[in-house]
Amino acid sequence: MTDASGIAKEIERKYLLNSLPSKVETASHKFMVIHGWIPGEVIQERITWNNRGDGEFWRAIKTGKGLERIEAQERIDAALYVKLIDACGDRRIEKTRYCIPEGNLVWEIDEFVGKLQGLYLAEIEIPSTDFEVSIPPWFLYCMVKEVTDDPDYLNINLVKREQWIDP
Repeated sequence: MTDASGIAKEIERKYLLNSLPSKVETASHKFMVIHGWIPGEVIQERITWNNRGDGEFWRAIKTGKGLERIEAQERIDAALYVKLIDACGDRRIEKTRYCIPEGNLVWEIDEFVGKLQGLYLAEIEIPSTDFEVSIPPWFLYCMVKEVTDDPDYLNINLVKREQWIDP
């Protein structure tokens, strides 16, 4: 998904890591992210703040599972974010995101904090479902397994955990 508001197809692979790769020290971007989910059974709306640049506030809805999902998102102002994040209660997660360019793609490495401390996930958005992801050497030593199709590793499901314990 691009940084622009709108609806887009998101095609990404996700990997569980046992630690941060040393390559995060040279990340092109490093920033904090807070996601919160407004309570709902059918519609799962996510509110996001990150401190990239001057700070960004977003609301989003994702549908689908696995490799290919649809995401509708729009920028919101800080005042609306504050109102909506309060509605999220404890349905929040916090993480540091490291962006590492590799060729024409960017690996996003997430280091979770708070109740999910000790969890490390990597995502890479790819141009098509049949695109072959080449795992870079710097990534191999910390990769545990691919979790793209495992719903336990969706952020919306991670937020329900009391703490991080690898299933």
